[in-house]
Amino acid sequence: MILILMFHRVSDDDPNTWEHCKQWITEVAKRYPIIAPGEAPKRGRNICLTFDDAYADFYHYVFPLLETLNIKATVGIPTDFILENTDIPMTRRLAIPTKTALTPDAVQHASLCTWAELKEMADTGLVQLASHGHQHIGAADPSFNPELELIHSKNEIAKHTGHVPETYI
Repeated sequence: MILILMFHRVSDDDPNTWEHCKQWITEVAKRYPIIAPGEAPKRGRNICLTFDDAYADFYHYVFPLLETLNIKATVGIPTDFILENTDIPMTRRLAIPTKTALTPDAVQHASLCTWAELKEMADTGLVQLASHGHQHIGAADPSFNPELELIHSKNEIAKHTGHVPETYI
């Protein structure tokens, strides 16, 4: 059995949010095998950790925990909102409110991971990159363009990181 757990931001303007999430992930990792999409499940219950939107807090908080626990996670990337790199301090990046983090104005403030950060994480083998569309438009939206959201986003991830995503979340 595979149980897929999906997260968005783990810091959410409250320091207790990350501490609670960290404890929770640590306990889950002690009790169950953590697998990535496409991996063969082990006996019993398996957990797949996914994180939507590639918020900067994934790089700042979650990635170090993955390294410490030696477990995997999948991060969904809305490619139109990703900068190549940034020199904006992480404290400012983490302070961008969730409600505005996926807006064109917030992109310039690097509220999400950068391509350099995503490549660094994927290169470890602990983070699987997944497409989360290009413009973060759901399939039910009349403006949804399958070519742009599914194929272009996958190609952008491969171009910027060298890792071809096999998952769309």
